[in-house]
Amino acid sequence: MSAARLTLHDVAQWYFHIVARVIACVFPRQFWYRALLQICRVQQYAIRPFLGFTRYRKDSRRSIILSWLVESTLRHLVQLGRPFPIQLHHKNLGLILDARSTPNGLVLCSVHLPFSMLSLTQLVEAGVLPTAVVAHPTAMLIKGGRLSVWNTTQDLPGLVADRDVLCKMRTILRRGGFVVTLIDNNLGALNTNVFRLIRSTGARVLFMVFELQPDGSILIEYLSPPDPFCLSNESVVSNLRFFQERTDRITRSLNRFSIHSEKIMTPQAEVATVEVDSTP
Repeated sequence: MSAARLTLHDVAQWYFHIVARVIACVFPRQFWYRALLQICRVQQYAIRPFLGFTRYRKDSRRSIILSWLVESTLRHLVQLGRPFPIQLHHKNLGLILDARSTPNGLVLCSVHLPFSMLSLTQLVEAGVLPTAVVAHPTAMLIKGGRLSVWNTTQDLPGLVADRDVLCKMRTILRRGGFVVTLIDNNLGALNTNVFRLIRSTGARVLFMVFELQPDGSILIEYLSPPDPFCLSNESVVSNLRFFQERTDRITRSLNRFSIHSEKIMTPQAEVATVEVDSTP
């Protein structure tokens, strides 16, 4: 990250921190999320003239930039450690419950989209606790290698996304465990080694996406791909295209990640890392 980008990032984080503090000081906790939404909607119009210089210029609905503003402020609000009501809904959560009722391991995957951290909140509230969450080294890991869960007092076991992470995931999946991970990096490159791991351990994969709704609620949708067991390279490509179609409806052609089928069809020697989002 260049010095200029780092400075802009620091200024933005300082700003979101101040906004979160103001909300916490002025409003009762039951109104925090509603106040956050209204403030972000005003901010959205204020920064709209500058979107032409960014990749968000293709976002005709302006939904992604609003989602980014909401998540960035929400990140600082939950760090205050005082749980408050968030309009969080789910679709097809039963897929997770059904998968966990079998002895097979489960990998719940997504890509870098706003609100990815809230998936852990929803899983905790539903009582479906992951065996481990793969986390980037800069993520908010607390003492003992555990990951704090937004807007709860709960924490979950964390796996640092290093060169050994796939070996650790393999051990968990062979024991019928449940791992949550993102399969892309911040540049949109996918880690297809995860799907080979799923195949070799007899585990299954589910996807999830996150979307800010017109009423301000956040929908987390769970998706079962055409071949949840990733039995062939062709089915991995099919699964990813299925997932891409769903994410494209959210990102509106912002090209969040790309599928290179020729790389999927050819075994990869390198070990790529997977991660949980830790940056706005």
